Amino acid sequence: MKIKVLATGSAGNSYAIIDNEGNALVIEAWMNPHSVIANFAEEKTVNFSGWCYSHKHSDHFVANIAKQYDLYFGEEITDFSVFSFPVKHDQKHPSFECNGFVIQTVCKKTILYVTDFYEISESVINSLSELNYDCIMIEVSYNNFIFKDLEQEKQAQLRNHCSDDNALKYVKMICGEKKNTQILTIHKSGRGGRAGLILSKFSAAGFNNVRVAVKGTTLNLN
Repeated sequence: MKIKVLATGSAGNSYAIIDNEGNALVIEAWMNPHSVIANFAEEKTVNFSGWCYSHKHSDHFVANIAKQYDLYFGEEITDFSVFSFPVKHDQKHPSFECNGFVIQTVCKKTILYVTDFYEISESVINSLSELNYDCIMIEVSYNNFIFKDLEQEKQAQLRNHCSDDNALKYVKMICGEKKNTQILTIHKSGRGGRAGLILSKFSAAGFNNVRVAVKGTTLNLN
């Protein structure tokens, strides 16, 4: 089983989870389905089981592309169980809907996906911490070390997103002592995110099974 990063960051996001039977779940509705399918040209068999998206910002969701996904991949998700939970993303509009996902596969793998957030409620964290994850895909948009020196306009843009310190805090709460959990940090911003700083922050806390997503990253879950 594997996770493929088709696009990540402020410009656009698209990810795919492929189980051992060749079933694929696409996350986010930003990349045209023709382009998604082209990323699997070398795969022997891939059956697109469905798609889901976190929220309706243009780097995650494009309406006419979403309609194409319904056509190509179907409106119902099969072969995967997807459970959504709310996260806080827009401080000026608290009712804006943004969701994370717990994804379970037929091959008994569990993946946590959460992006574009500045806060997760304590009750949600408590529920998430009851599960064991094979992989946590979590936004680390920027480093606090860099954030403090950015212009106020850039700081304002990043405040609705997750920093390295915040992501690490939530990972600790969710994983507890299970520090071998595979972690894939996603949505790194070119404005305030540095891969080396992200990795060093997690490593200092004892989490060494961490990768920073870039376009083309493939993470195997065995």
